[in-house]
Amino acid sequence: MIFDLSIKNFILIDEVNLEFKNKFNIITGETGAGKSIVFKAIDIVLGAKANKDLLKDKEKSSYIQISFDITNRENLRNELEALGYSIDDDTIVFSREIKPSGKTISRINSLVTSISVIKSLRNKLIEITSQNEQQNLLKKNNHIVFLDKFINENISSILLDVEATYGEILEKRKALLTLSLSNEEIQRNLDVCLFQLNDIEEVDFKENEENILEEKYNYIKNFEIITNTIEDTKDKLFSENGVISLVDSVKNSLVKITNYDTKISSFNEQIANIYFTLESLKSDIRNYSDNLTYDKEELFNIENRLDQINKIKRKYGKTFEDIFLFKQNLISQIQNYQTINDRRKTINRELDEKKEIYNVLATKLSNLRKKGAIEFIKNISDELLSLNMKNVVFDINFKVKDEISKNGIDDIEFFISTNLGQALTGLSKIVSGGELSRIMLAIKTITNDESDVLTLIFDEIDSGISGKTAAVVGSKINAISKRFQVISVTHLPQIAVFANNHIYIEKNEEENSTSASVRLLEDKEKINEIARMLSGENVTRNSIINAKELLQNAREK
Repeated sequence: MIFDLSIKNFILIDEVNLEFKNKFNIITGETGAGKSIVFKAIDIVLGAKANKDLLKDKEKSSYIQISFDITNRENLRNELEALGYSIDDDTIVFSREIKPSGKTISRINSLVTSISVIKSLRNKLIEITSQNEQQNLLKKNNHIVFLDKFINENISSILLDVEATYGEILEKRKALLTLSLSNEEIQRNLDVCLFQLNDIEEVDFKENEENILEEKYNYIKNFEIITNTIEDTKDKLFSENGVISLVDSVKNSLVKITNYDTKISSFNEQIANIYFTLESLKSDIRNYSDNLTYDKEELFNIENRLDQINKIKRKYGKTFEDIFLFKQNLISQIQNYQTINDRRKTINRELDEKKEIYNVLATKLSNLRKKGAIEFIKNISDELLSLNMKNVVFDINFKVKDEISKNGIDDIEFFISTNLGQALTGLSKIVSGGELSRIMLAIKTITNDESDVLTLIFDEIDSGISGKTAAVVGSKINAISKRFQVISVTHLPQIAVFANNHIYIEKNEEENSTSASVRLLEDKEKINEIARMLSGENVTRNSIINAKELLQNAREK
């Protein structure tokens, strides 16, 4: 359950700390005081969308923190610990900071976490019933959800099987879409691929071939320059007055004076090495020169080959690697086109098998729903009767959907008659706001189980009701609070009197500023607030007496 909520700089609130109790917590206040701000803060700290417009002071951050007692909730504790959060004293603390920039930071037990993690835990902690959710009750597509929640234990396993099989059917259909080409299109695409593959294979472009050809091309193209340069080099190195002859002369001269200075011996050694190196080079250069050849036909062949390669590169890729990958892709496409009809047959056969499985599962699910619907109808009718809808008749209409879906073949709609002699009609076509509130309360009463959530939050569940009906609704919520912690906003004293924890929100206006203050009411203050709710701002002696009487009656129930 929620036992503590701190709110700072949020909408109309400067700073407030609220303590909630087990069972029934009520929030009341003047019209326009912002009673639903507390629920908005809970919604935000547990993952709802937030932005900087929620800041009271736009220059400062807003901070919301909520603490839960998870005593005896071992499954929830284990899930939190599996996520890496240590649990001390059976307490889990969620917080969220909204910065002036609009950026938010969420934490669990002081550790920064993601909104997705918080949302995954939210439905195990609270369930909020607001006027928006009541409106969802008018949408036929939601009726199956309420029924399934009621009979959850009986259908949860088969519902998962139906959903999984439906997913497999969608995958098979998707696979068929990729094979939906006509025979003409298949042949046309196959012809293109075969032509391109033949085009590449005819050229037979090999790895590193282009580099080798370009090297040969440069050699032949510059043959004359190479020949002339080599001849010039030979002349300068090997002639009578060439470099080798001059180095030999220097070497011989140094030998004659080696004995006069040890340094000269070193010079002579280096000169001798140069001489022998040049002599060795002389042999290599002559061999190279003797083997220089020039073949005009080879140049022509190389040019043609490079031209073939460049044409292939312009069509299929800039490098050998690109063309190789393109070729492999062509081979794969050709195989696909050549086997497409066989694969169609295989997938169609598998799809038919999945449909048969789905039909068996969905029919079984439908039968379980129809069986569960009998009890659902009885329980809802009993609850509505206890909520002062004396002439109500409630039923569920089953039809078969035109198309299969992840939750089966059932098209379900709640039907109701609220007056004697009135024909059963779809829920959305007949109910008033007060009736809708009571139907939602009835559904919540029979569909929630103690293992579902820690806290139920009712935001103006009393919409459209008053008087005796309000007292009945208050008694019903009080009964629910014996199983869950309940937090509710109400305008009605007949509901507020049942609360064992009464929180009052007051609007304060000072100069150009409006703020909301929140406080827990003591017994005497609670009497005065109930009296205010009965008579308006001018609390009278009679309204005080009536308030005390209402509170006493509530305690006795």
